[in-house]
Amino acid sequence: MAVVGEILDLKKGNHKTFELLFKKYYVFLCYEARSYITEKYIIEEVVGDVFRWLWENRETLVITSVRAYLVRAVHNACLSYLRQNQPEYVELDDTVVERSTLFSLDESPLDYVLSRELIERVDKAVKELPSQYKRVFELSRYKNLTYAEISEEMGISINTVKLYQKKALAQLRLVLKEYLSTSLD
Repeated sequence: MAVVGEILDLKKGNHKTFELLFKKYYVFLCYEARSYITEKYIIEEVVGDVFRWLWENRETLVITSVRAYLVRAVHNACLSYLRQNQPEYVELDDTVVERSTLFSLDESPLDYVLSRELIERVDKAVKELPSQYKRVFELSRYKNLTYAEISEEMGISINTVKLYQKKALAQLRLVLKEYLSTSLD
């Protein structure tokens, strides 16, 4: 399905398209949320809330890239959550964060789709990576360090960091292929 078709089908209220988008981006967005929040249940709630907001506001959204839109929404949702619940852990750049009313939901309509098993499977796959690949992956994805910073911290070359990251992503894609229809890049 073409991106424009996805957006149009979503705006028309096509449940199948919404479910496909959810399956396509859920794991990726959980990884994005882990850059800010460590508790699994909060990550699931934040990502679920973003999807709920997307569905409820689908008719009025102006989206050119679903992926970029969802990534930005999860980013904003995480910062909003941290600002409200853990202000001591966040340094906010006012030009990056817009106030929104995405969150404060009692329950998600996507409970039947949300799966703790999926998050556990991803965590398990990361834990099973060779130690150097795992370390590079975690420093890159969870601590948002650059290749140069990882190189310095681990005492290895930038090219080695790139190689380890590439191999880690390849292994994760292989292990999680049934869950992923999008790249972890």
